[in-house]
Amino acid sequence: MVRATVENTGDGTGTKSVEFEIDDELIEDREITLDPGETRTLTFTHQFTTPGTKAVEIDTGEKRYVEVAPASSAFTVRDATVSHDPIQTGEAFTIEAVVENPGEINGTKRVNLTLFDEVVDRQEVTLSPGERRTVSFDRQIASPGNYTAQVGNESVSLTVVGEPSSGPPTSDPTETSSVGGGGVSLASFAAILTVIATVVTGFFLVRRE
Repeated sequence: MVRATVENTGDGTGTKSVEFEIDDELIEDREITLDPGETRTLTFTHQFTTPGTKAVEIDTGEKRYVEVAPASSAFTVRDATVSHDPIQTGEAFTIEAVVENPGEINGTKRVNLTLFDEVVDRQEVTLSPGERRTVSFDRQIASPGNYTAQVGNESVSLTVVGEPSSGPPTSDPTETSSVGGGGVSLASFAAILTVIATVVTGFFLVRRE
């Protein structure tokens, strides 16, 4: 957001064109008419799509430089559940959780399934702003006991009963399922800058901070 205060210091009504530029490119040209002694504040907004140092200028005044950092998405993981409990040794079961992108840009997150204090499976999920998706992990555990599975930062408890099984390893890190979307997306960038400039010319007076 950029604000420009325009004041008519002359004795007659005047019209002024106020230009808003970024990196010497005209973004907006706004025309206003003021009576003698009248002051008005104009507000310009711009959303960047790339990071870097940007030169901001109001009506050929002093350039202000702002640093635009890459925006990041902040995914949340919630509602971790297990398909059934208790589970027999060697029996297949499914762990699910809801992944959501509450941010304002597209993003990709790697969601890990942790069992036995180690990552045993993982999925990459690409979501648009506001989108949510359920991830599923299919597993088997060969030894009876009480376990805690963790999907992202969400945990769910499960109980395995029965005799020890000679089935698949209990900590096989091989991926067993995937979620649509595939590879890493090119996340867009978004940033808002704030600069205050005071602009007056002609019958107007240019005041700089």
